Amino acid sequence: MPPTSIKNNAAATMYRPEIDGLRALAVTSVILFHAGFSSFSGGFIGVDVFFVISGYLITRILMSEMRSGEFSLLNFYERRARRILPALLFVLLACIPIAWVNYRPVIFDDYIKDTISVVIFISNFRFWLTRGYFEADADLNPLIHTWSLAVEEQYYLFFPILLLIIYRRALPRLPLLLALLALASLALAEILSVTAPQANFYLLPTRIWEFVAGALCNFLVAPSSRWRREVLAAIGLLTVLASFALFNDQDRFPALISVFPVGATALVIGCGGRDTIVGRLLAWRPFVWIGLISYSAYLWHQPLFVAARERGVDPGEGWHGPLLIAFTFALAYLSWRFVEQPFRTPSKGGRRRNLRTLGAIALACLVVLVASRVQREFRTAQEQAYLASLIGERRDFYRFLQRHQAREANGRIDDGACVFSTDRIHAEFVARFKACSKTKGRRAIIILGDSHGIDVFNALASSSGPDVFLVGVVRGGCRVHDARPTCFYDEFLDFLATHRRDVAHVYYHQSGSYFLADRAGRVDSSRAFAGPDEYRFADSGAAEVAGYLRRLATFAPTTWIGPLYEARINFGPWLTHDALKFNPYALTAIRRLDDRLGARFAASPGGFDYLSVIETLNPLTPALVHGDCLIASDMDHLSRCGEKIVGPMLWPLLSQAR
Repeated sequence: MPPTSIKNNAAATMYRPEIDGLRALAVTSVILFHAGFSSFSGGFIGVDVFFVISGYLITRILMSEMRSGEFSLLNFYERRARRILPALLFVLLACIPIAWVNYRPVIFDDYIKDTISVVIFISNFRFWLTRGYFEADADLNPLIHTWSLAVEEQYYLFFPILLLIIYRRALPRLPLLLALLALASLALAEILSVTAPQANFYLLPTRIWEFVAGALCNFLVAPSSRWRREVLAAIGLLTVLASFALFNDQDRFPALISVFPVGATALVIGCGGRDTIVGRLLAWRPFVWIGLISYSAYLWHQPLFVAARERGVDPGEGWHGPLLIAFTFALAYLSWRFVEQPFRTPSKGGRRRNLRTLGAIALACLVVLVASRVQREFRTAQEQAYLASLIGERRDFYRFLQRHQAREANGRIDDGACVFSTDRIHAEFVARFKACSKTKGRRAIIILGDSHGIDVFNALASSSGPDVFLVGVVRGGCRVHDARPTCFYDEFLDFLATHRRDVAHVYYHQSGSYFLADRAGRVDSSRAFAGPDEYRFADSGAAEVAGYLRRLATFAPTTWIGPLYEARINFGPWLTHDALKFNPYALTAIRRLDDRLGARFAASPGGFDYLSVIETLNPLTPALVHGDCLIASDMDHLSRCGEKIVGPMLWPLLSQAR
């Protein structure tokens, strides 16, 4: 498809129902992916399809207005506000009272922070810094999908200005300049897919090329031959559909490999007009109808799926999925009909009235958010509301959980002296470390790792003697092989090199579930523990961890503490005391993982040691209740009393390792 002159105004403003059909495929793939259907392991690529479509349509509209002299940035942003905000704020407002009743106060705090980030379109930054899109707990985050809305709106902030500048000063070179921008963005995506995969997934710079791929469809002409357009459109559509089934979250994305679905979407847009079989198929009325309500469907589906999971219902199993998906589209139609449409197509003379209403909705949403953020003043009321929603045995069970799931309330152990932890290497930490090195007259034992490292640190700290110099460098989500920008591994390496004489031993520990994947290739997935043959070993991260530990071992004795058992049951209020047992499939999977890691790394001459603790912890299984202690705080962490039980079991093993 060679570059040519810009298409005429009629073509630029002509409605293409087949684009709505393409939207239908995109939103359906995302919904099925979030529902957990393994045959749609690449369904998240539907978002990339949306980006290409958006790039195409927005550029077409902008170019039409620039040619006619009617372009206005203010009008453009006002249209975007009418298109995006009403349905978004409506869904957010509808979800807040539900979250108020159903979430524990600590979880509700996080939810409100997420909601605020969604309203101001920076949720992609928040999720980049706090959680991965493919992590297990993402299935329980009702707003995780809004990252794409933030990316899209950020693109709309700069692209019209860029396009206007190029249009006025370098119109003949516009396609070339856009192509260069796309290539630069794609090259950055390929690099960051290896060096910073989470930033690569969430942030705009590595997604620009997908929008621009759609934009370039406005400057390319399809072959004049009908059969060539038929073949290219069919190849494009089949490639898009195959991507939904063949990709999974272990693929580096976006990167060079994502050229296939993105390029295929551009082929469908460029060659799949209404005179082709593909175009007529996509313009089929049911597809168009789903495409029209796709935005509302995209907003509603994840909150509904999370609400179901919170009540112990798996959208990917049995009849639950089809029913929830049907409910999603029902809600989507209602919000499209009664929220989206009145704002998107205001009657003549009514635009000012609609904007006033939109402003009122936005203000109401912000007022609710601000009020909700003053959470400390409302904790008692929320707790009472949550308890009121439970009855009988469920209420008793929740109170039992309140008494025993003390992880969030108690946090990290700090004795005020030389048993302490940090989540980053900063001046205060270094100063305290140096002071303890002098006062203790002995070298430090350092625990390094993620939230499971916090478990191990607390367990050891809770049963340590008065002379112990114990330091934790630990943070939730911080693992060597998928470290976030806020993690500390590079800084810790420098710290250890500087303070090696004051360190007796470094013990690394992380969640074992990040070395186990489900059938779709997703690590830390509850589906990996749903049956005896559901898990797969994901070895790629282990080699990266081993490489890092060998670097640490050049400065201080280093040991990798093998995985602890994980409960892997969802502690929802529907459970009973009798169900408080480790998931038997998780016990088997983690035991076999430990065997595998031990066989690979137990003998590491000149490097680190591998310490298996599984056999020592066997007496803790299968029951989760020991005496008056529920040893787990959630599906994979220890409670405070559980830490006190595990600590005395670990100290003798660490003494042997030293």
